[in-house]
Amino acid sequence: NSRLRAIGWVNLTWNVFAGAAIGIMPAVLREHLGMDELRASVTFVAGAAVVVLLTLPVTRIAQHRVGAISTFIVAITIQGVALVLFADPRAAIIGPLVYCLFLLSNSTAAASLNGARASEVEHDHQGLLNMALLTVGLIGFIVGVVLAAGLLGRLGFGALLVVIGIGMAATAVGFRRPLVAA
Repeated sequence: NSRLRAIGWVNLTWNVFAGAAIGIMPAVLREHLGMDELRASVTFVAGAAVVVLLTLPVTRIAQHRVGAISTFIVAITIQGVALVLFADPRAAIIGPLVYCLFLLSNSTAAASLNGARASEVEHDHQGLLNMALLTVGLIGFIVGVVLAAGLLGRLGFGALLVVIGIGMAATAVGFRRPLVAA
């Protein structure tokens, strides 16, 4: 149906930007924000803890209040804003907090998109659809990592982070109407 097609396209588009962002994040923390090994490692561990502890409650609360599609749209918008905040190297002072927000919004977006997809398909077809959407998402992720690697040398960290952040926000805006209307 048209809603599943929209979910498939948003899955691909969002994963291109998410792949680019996640792929360059270690370099952003170390080289762009100037974190040493210890601070970068603590930031990664804190981000992982936030994802593990908060994704499920945040996603459940948000989806209960506004639905899976709106939760996804808000989450990728927050993720895009977090990336734009990283563009300025002075953000290093709040880098760990922004990184945790970035990861939590990423995991909330993924859970919400899966929730939206699951509500559209009968239980018997969930496995096949999961495999198809995971494949599409992985393709988008890999394309994003490759594009980020190719553009990083030309644009630099700040400009690339802004481009990725704007791309995520544009994905949220561009797919809002088809996802909500379908």
